[in-house]
Amino acid sequence: MAGNRADKIIFQTAAKILVPEGIFERGKSRVWVDDNGWFLTVIDFSRGTWGKGSHLHVGLHFLWNDTDDLSIDLGGKEASHASYVGDDASFAEQMDEQAKLAMEQVRYYRTFSDTALAEKNILGENTSAPLCTWNKMMISLLNGSAPRGRSYLKEVVAITTDNYQPWAIDLHRKATREIALIMSNQEKCMQYILGLIRANRCALRDKSNMARLKENKKFG
Repeated sequence: MAGNRADKIIFQTAAKILVPEGIFERGKSRVWVDDNGWFLTVIDFSRGTWGKGSHLHVGLHFLWNDTDDLSIDLGGKEASHASYVGDDASFAEQMDEQAKLAMEQVRYYRTFSDTALAEKNILGENTSAPLCTWNKMMISLLNGSAPRGRSYLKEVVAITTDNYQPWAIDLHRKATREIALIMSNQEKCMQYILGLIRANRCALRDKSNMARLKENKKFG
C-alpha cells in the first residue's frame, strides 16, 4: 500500500534524524515528541487533506493545559510539504529535508526552557484568543511576573464570563475559583501551575502511546 510505504519512509527518516536527539514517537503515528519539562514540542508529519505526503507542523504543547490530545498551543504549520506519488527515493529525499527543518525548530524551542525567554515569545503572540490569553497568564505566573499575570487573569475572566462552551466554563472556573484565590501569593501560584504540569505529565504517561515520556525530577 502506498500509504504504508510513505509511513515507513517517514519512520525511517525520523529514526535517523530525530531519535538520536532524544525525540520519541507517540505510539505508532506520524507524531513525534520532544520533552522539555513544562512543555512538549510536537512534530507532526501530517497527511494533510489529500495524498500520502507530509505537511510539517512543529509547535509547543503547554503542560498546564489538561487536554486529551497533544494540541499545538504555540507555533504550527511550517512552509514544508513532501509529496508522495509512488517514488520512494524522491519522497525519502524530501522527508530528509523536512525532518532537518523540524530539528531546527526543535532546537529553537528547547531554548524556551529558559522561562524568561519563553515568556517574551509567548507574550509576543499577536492574538486575543481566550486560550492564548490564558497561556500568557500562566507563563507570567510561572516566571514570577505577578502583576502581569494579574492583568491577564482579568482578561481571562472577562472573555469567559457568560460563555457556556465547555472550554470557557473550565477556564472561568479555574480563573475565578482557583487562581484568583491565590493570586496575591506568588509562591502558591507557581506551585499551582507546577501541580497542573505534574498531573498532566502523569496522565500522559498512563496512555499507552505516551509511555516513552520519562519522569522529570522537577516537573513530574
